[in-house]
Amino acid sequence: MRRMGVSVTLAFLGLGLLASPGLATAEDYSRPGFYIGVGGSYEFNVLESQFEKVLNDKVNIDEGVGLNARLGYRLLSWLAGEVEYEWVPGFDVKIQDKKALELGASVITANVRFILPTGRFQPYLKLGAGGYFATLTDALGVGLKADQDGFAARAGLGLDLYFTENIAAYIGVDGVFTTQDITNATTLQSASGLYYVTGQAGIQYRF
Repeated sequence: MRRMGVSVTLAFLGLGLLASPGLATAEDYSRPGFYIGVGGSYEFNVLESQFEKVLNDKVNIDEGVGLNARLGYRLLSWLAGEVEYEWVPGFDVKIQDKKALELGASVITANVRFILPTGRFQPYLKLGAGGYFATLTDALGVGLKADQDGFAARAGLGLDLYFTENIAAYIGVDGVFTTQDITNATTLQSASGLYYVTGQAGIQYRF
């Protein structure tokens, strides 16, 4: 009877440990499953030389502030696939401190994310391809035209910081390369392959 009582006590103790949160399994930040994220973007100006070539004049371009969102699925602890949307509201192109042009864009890419599954802090490399959809406003009538859409490729490095199994913050820097052409209708000067560098930060939810 005494031996049976000890066995029953140990059995209940084992069940209690399994039922206790945080003791049954360690927190799993690298499990498979869907995730969604949304955040802000800061687009750095790297376009001045291209616009100066087309306009034959010195220009100043302000940085842009936009939004980004992603929906993805983590296939393995080290691999995820996602669709990312980034909205760039507009780079202001100024000639002699006057706003001459505004270049805005929407970029949609399908990305593969290679992740280093190191607990709460998870660095990643991101590679993607998709479409670049631009808007160009010619405020001063300088005669500049741009392709409305084109191919886009994305490459970036980032870090996911997990607060819980479900909630994480992300930061990263991406380079976005496009096939978009801009042309001066007056001089017929053109430049192709517009690109930008974007810093991203946001919140991500893991299902």
